[in-house]
Amino acid sequence: MDLILDILGFLISIGFVWFTVRSSKSLVGSFFKKYYRLMTLAANVFGFGFLIETAGEIFRINGDLISTFHHILLIIAAIIFVYAGMVFPKEAEEVTKVK
Repeated sequence: MDLILDILGFLISIGFVWFTVRSSKSLVGSFFKKYYRLMTLAANVFGFGFLIETAGEIFRINGDLISTFHHILLIIAAIIFVYAGMVFPKEAEEVTKVK
C-alpha cells in the first residue's frame, strides 16, 4: 500500500511541475517570473521526496533513513511554497505600480 501511495505522490508532483511550467510560459507567468520559478522548484523538491521514498520501497533500503529524507524534503517544499505565497503579492504590487 505504501508503494502505491508513493507512486501516486510522485505522479501528482509531475502534474504540479507540468502545471507550473506551463503556467510560467503564459502571459501572466511572464510578469511573475520569480513566483513561478519558486513554485516549480517546490514542485520538483516535492517530487524528489516521493521519488526517494518510492526507490526506498522498491530496493528495500533502510526505511527509517529514507522516510527521514522524504519528510525533510516535504518540509523544504512546504517552506518554498509558503515563501512563494509571500513573494507573489510583492511581485504583483511591483507589476501594477504606475510610474
